[in-house]
Amino acid sequence: MFNKMNDGDIVSWNVIIGKYIIHSYNKDALKLFDVFKNFGTDPNSTTFVCVLLACNHAVLVDDGCKCFKSMSESNCIRPRMYHYIIMLK
Repeated sequence: MFNKMNDGDIVSWNVIIGKYIIHSYNKDALKLFDVFKNFGTDPNSTTFVCVLLACNHAVLVDDGCKCFKSMSESNCIRPRMYHYIIMLK
């Protein structure tokens, strides 16, 4: 269904990335995030929650730290409490 959509918006991307995480496909969720970035859609705060959770569940500490850092540096998104909580786990 996702592949048949003409233009996936930020909500669509966040949902599918989140579903990958729920079903323990964390590395696939991160691959999808890379595809997402190539489509030119800007990630939002929820997108980074999903990506940080995927890194956390897959024990990809370095990737999680890079992602957390890119939130504010590359995407101008101010980390919120829930982003910090994911980083502490």
